[in-house]
Order: sequence, then C-alpha cells, then structure tokens
Amino acid sequence: MRGFFFWEGKGFARDSGANPYAALLAEALGRQDVTIDEGDYAFSREWLEASSGSHSFLHINWLDRVYHRAGEAHDLERAAERYADFVENIVMARRLGYRLVWTVHNLLPHERVYPQLD
Repeated sequence: MRGFFFWEGKGFARDSGANPYAALLAEALGRQDVTIDEGDYAFSREWLEASSGSHSFLHINWLDRVYHRAGEAHDLERAAERYADFVENIVMARRLGYRLVWTVHNLLPHERVYPQLD
C-alpha cells in the first residue's frame, strides 16, 4: 500500500531537520509494507486524479497548512478560498477512492494566524 503523508516539507529522513515523528512513522509503516511519500498541501484535483492509481490514502497532519503558507502576508480571503478548495478536493479524493487519515496532535495550530478558520 502506498499513500501520501502531508508533513513539514523536509522529507522523512532522520537527518532532515524535521520533527522525528515522520521518520519514525515512515519506518514503522514500512515494516507493514506501507510506503508514504510526501504530499503537497497545495494539492489540486488534477494531482489527485493523476496519483489515484498509485496511492490509496492521504494522511493529513496539520490542517492549517492547507490554508496558511508560512512567510506569506496574511490574507483571510485567500486563506478561506484555500480552505474551500481543500474541502472540495477532499470530497473528490473520497470519490476517487482515497482513504483519509488525520493525525490529531493538537486540535488547533500552535500559531493561530486565522482563528476564524481554525
């Protein structure tokens, strides 16, 4: 089984500088013949369609990364558009047969840039 894991954008290697959770998860899943590839939080419908034959699940970690891009100026309207696109894409992903996984470490993001969307 193969899926996408939406994480920090640094890969899953232990020496990537990312939180070690992703490397530990990838290693544990690998022992169960499950492979994860890094997903892109800006995923599109086209990307979902193209990947549906090779990947069977989407594992989301931090939902705020769907609508907030680090380093960008704050724009609630644009963030709300991204959030709406994400919801539409999740509905499409389910129609395409993807399974969805959400690891809930925290119900709310550490930095609450858009509390209206959190």
